[in-house]
Amino acid sequence: MRKYILISNELSLEIDDDNLYINGEIYKTKDDEDFREIAINKKREYYKKKLEKLLLSDNLLLLTGAGTSIGFGGKIMSELWDEAEKLTLGEGTFVLFCQSISYDTEIKDLEALLSEAEINLKSSKELPSWFKDFKLEIEKMIKRECSFNLTDTDFETHLTLLQKLTQRKVSKSRLKIYNLNYDLSFEQAAQKGGFTIIDGFSFTQPRVFNGRYYDYDIVRRENSRLSAEENYVDKVFHLYKPHGSVNWAKKDTDIIQRDKEEDFHAVMIYPNATKFEHSYEQPFFEVMSRFQIELRKTSSSTLIISGFSLADKHIMTMVKEAIRQNSSLNVIIVNRSIQYKSGSTKDKEWSFYRELSKISPHVILVEEGFKDFVKNIPYDLSKKPEESFLEKLEELIGKQNG
Repeated sequence: MRKYILISNELSLEIDDDNLYINGEIYKTKDDEDFREIAINKKREYYKKKLEKLLLSDNLLLLTGAGTSIGFGGKIMSELWDEAEKLTLGEGTFVLFCQSISYDTEIKDLEALLSEAEINLKSSKELPSWFKDFKLEIEKMIKRECSFNLTDTDFETHLTLLQKLTQRKVSKSRLKIYNLNYDLSFEQAAQKGGFTIIDGFSFTQPRVFNGRYYDYDIVRRENSRLSAEENYVDKVFHLYKPHGSVNWAKKDTDIIQRDKEEDFHAVMIYPNATKFEHSYEQPFFEVMSRFQIELRKTSSSTLIISGFSLADKHIMTMVKEAIRQNSSLNVIIVNRSIQYKSGSTKDKEWSFYRELSKISPHVILVEEGFKDFVKNIPYDLSKKPEESFLEKLEELIGKQNG
């Protein structure tokens, strides 16, 4: 079966078991050429060249999904299902939990199961006394499985991404990352690399969430020169977590950060069909509102979507509407697959964006894993040589001291 590995309004690349197709036409290879290698090289050459320009946008946004955590300690939904099957709570077992709401265990969809559980809890249906607590155990398991630490090897990919995307002129706005995952991969990589994160939490302990902190920035005050461009500190980025985080906890009316290893019910939007309703509650409403505002900015903007299945209807509705109304917005969607079984539910959203990218100069689809994509992101070529030198010198000294 032919499948796309890159689509834009200028170029489409497809491959099957025997051939490479460029803009629908078979590419004739020489005897000593590997068409798959040619396809990969052409794909990377194209999107690297595009990124050289797109990364110079006034506003740079990165939306990340599960694909940026899988392979680094994160688990896919089917693996979380397997962990849920092992749970017990008094008389309660996972099988009995499913049977209580007549859920077919052959359908291993944790989001669908938790959705059914939520619906039944809100109804007048009689349920086992342990049912609600068992649902909480599943949610605790999700938090536990998402509380992994990056290894020394794993740090490299996330850290390289931060180094490349924050290497922007200080006249540009800060990189803004919208991470849909619950884990702390970007936080850990930032700590390793000496980055400062503006994440909506106070700079005092305990760290308390308030949206006004997103409006703060960090400058270096020298000789009372407060407005000079170079006074903005480098290695700073914004981090937004629309689905919450393993280290977010509720204390009275506040959302605070706690050690993820502690035993508490994390403030997270757990997977279920009604999760979009929680996006109207704080702090999720603040995060989503700012995402929408950024998408609507009329100065040049680039949104990179990486490792995201496009399955979150609420978020993709915002993206789709922004593409419709904001001609200054460019979108590049990168995922390990951009084409699924024709007619499947999973492919419905991808089918829309495949067709859109064929006609729009502002949308590009790329089949690429997270690690390979990060390796091929170009550095900001617009930076002054002395700026790049000082950053590399600082990095070298950091390695020596580390």
